[in-house]
Amino acid sequence: MKLVLFGAGASIGAGLQRSPPLLSNLLKELKIFAPNSWGNLTKDEENFFKKNFEDGMERLLNLKKEKFFKLTFPIQPRLKFLCDLQWDMAIYFFCFVIKINSLYEEILSHSQKAGGTVEYSTLNYDNLLIQAVNRVSNLMSKSKFSVSFPHGNSAFFCKASIDAEGKVTAPQGEPTEFYPTTSGFLQSSGPIELIGDFKKLQERRNQHPLFPPIISHINPDKYVTSGINFIEEQQTKLWQQINKAERIVIIGMSINNNDDHIWQPLRHTKAQILYISGKKSGNQFECWKVKNKRKNDRTILSHWDSAKNDVYDFLSI
Repeated sequence: MKLVLFGAGASIGAGLQRSPPLLSNLLKELKIFAPNSWGNLTKDEENFFKKNFEDGMERLLNLKKEKFFKLTFPIQPRLKFLCDLQWDMAIYFFCFVIKINSLYEEILSHSQKAGGTVEYSTLNYDNLLIQAVNRVSNLMSKSKFSVSFPHGNSAFFCKASIDAEGKVTAPQGEPTEFYPTTSGFLQSSGPIELIGDFKKLQERRNQHPLFPPIISHINPDKYVTSGINFIEEQQTKLWQQINKAERIVIIGMSINNNDDHIWQPLRHTKAQILYISGKKSGNQFECWKVKNKRKNDRTILSHWDSAKNDVYDFLSI
């Protein structure tokens, strides 16, 4: 089995009409998209993000967690501030649409024609890979893809929720849990649904303003409000994918020391890695290779489109 791992930089050069931003530009884009939440940060809160997005989100979570944990019903607008941020981020990423014949579709088609021996994982909150899987599955009979979402995705929603009045909502007879974390937040665990259209996503927001789609907060711990069971399952799946892979391609994914659930299994995998990214991330990967004595791994400093044939050759598809 071979594995392809997609990071935020994968969409640059993937043949899309509009690509999701890199983390360095995300706050700027979110402020424009959601002026009432991300655009409504105080000056001090906005300054939290000067170092990087993860550090800013961590400081914002620490600032708001006392109010959030003491949430009373019916909810007040300012008290659900963090929920609005996550909901607007999820909707922002959900709105990205894949272009016909993008590299996402192309690599899926190549792998199917070669016998379907490639599995996939994405750290991204957009559902471009899901759209590509659906499109290729419709075009190619008997297509089957294995994908993991270790940080969640804007298209997944946990049915275990609490509405604006504090009423618990969950499918009857299905296991559901709500519990406070040691950091003072409330998490849900329960059955998962895949949301396929924007109208349904908006309906879920109106019904469940406190529990956004299953996307991790972009902080060092990748804290998640909704569907912690899904995140745990997907991170286990990624570990299994890395552990059994013979070859691994990483496209547009920067090394992040906070993401030990990703880089620890990569450090110990017996698979050869082909790493494709820009110069800065590529140099970091070269240092990571030396540090972890991974002599057989390869680095290509380019966008995905310029390296696509190298990817197909490496994967033998």
